[in-house]
Amino acid sequence: SVFDHILWINLGHYFVERSDKNNLTYDMYFDCLTKIYQQIGISSNTLNPELIWQPGDTKIMGVAKVIQAMEKSKLDVSKVIEGRKILIVLDDVWSPEDIDLFNFGEHLRSSFSLLLTTRTVDPFTKAGSWSINMSLMSHDEAFHLFLSESGISLGEEKATRNQNMDEIFRIVQDCGLLPLTIKVAGRIVKSCKSVQADMKLSDLANIIRCSTHSRDVN
Repeated sequence: SVFDHILWINLGHYFVERSDKNNLTYDMYFDCLTKIYQQIGISSNTLNPELIWQPGDTKIMGVAKVIQAMEKSKLDVSKVIEGRKILIVLDDVWSPEDIDLFNFGEHLRSSFSLLLTTRTVDPFTKAGSWSINMSLMSHDEAFHLFLSESGISLGEEKATRNQNMDEIFRIVQDCGLLPLTIKVAGRIVKSCKSVQADMKLSDLANIIRCSTHSRDVN
């Protein structure tokens, strides 16, 4: 593989669940960084927010402290992934300003790539970047793409086959019918099956959902 790690962060669900937010808060960002550590296989206990509030802090001082803490955390992650060839997939980006929070490459000497999907149009792309306009897939197209990427068998028995088809349609629906997201989900399933071949597809569907969704964001 070209990369040592392909890390997948679903940004969109934070804003679906928190419709009052347009940009990542520190809690959301810290949750994303925790997911990065988990996918690499490193304890997230080493992440230290270092947010210290004091009596008399004004709103502007509070915002400044949050920004400093986020930049410090970004630097900490850069140190952790230094020496690894990393691709980070930012899925369903809502705000272009959030992208810089994950550009760990500016502090790295090793290989780093950032790939993002978004439903918004940003005409001012950065130098050295490329954009591809893609439409949503149909359910049948998404179904077959997932099958090809995951390499799974639907099963011989009719009941098992129908159950697996239902699980796959659930997975591709959770992926928003987005091609890149479906490809990553399929590869997660393929990787899990290589470790535990008898793992049920329903369990794999839950792994995919847990790896990209957090219900504990405050």
